[in-house]
Amino acid sequence: MIISKLNSVLKEKNIRKTPFAKETGIPRTFIESLLNNDFKNLDVDSVNNLIVELDLTSLSDLLVYIPYTVKVENLVKVEESDEVTTYEVDVMCIDENKFTAENKKFTLTALVKEGQGSLTKVDDLYEWTSFFAHYDIAFFNFTVNSVIDYVKTELTIKSKRAFFVSNELNRVLQVIGK
Repeated sequence: MIISKLNSVLKEKNIRKTPFAKETGIPRTFIESLLNNDFKNLDVDSVNNLIVELDLTSLSDLLVYIPYTVKVENLVKVEESDEVTTYEVDVMCIDENKFTAENKKFTLTALVKEGQGSLTKVDDLYEWTSFFAHYDIAFFNFTVNSVIDYVKTELTIKSKRAFFVSNELNRVLQVIGK
């Protein structure tokens, strides 16, 4: 799976996508496609221009290959109170190497309260951290965002700011951050 690191690059350089698109002439739709990891209409000239305009040194500063695909499934309600409903969701990282396939499955806990939620707990934090430490941090970010998108879709949460990543997952980021 190829993952775009454009969001991180723009944040790091404190660049907003719309003014950047206007100033550089790179189509905003192309930038949004990369931000959404949509590579159906990948234009090599625009990728090249993007690398030049962002003063990156290589394609790997913008795109990263990870030998897994991410599948999120099985949202299950495990506890409910007046204030918070707790769900668990399975995250499967499917090995794309058919010869040495080693799939990884993790269970995350999501707390949802009145249209807002947080990813709070990983069943085996050590295994989660150990697994993601071998790859670019973009893979971890992509996986967490995939979980958030899945939970929001399943529970019809519309707010873009409806989810917060817990301190536990932020610790994973600190450990695997490179």
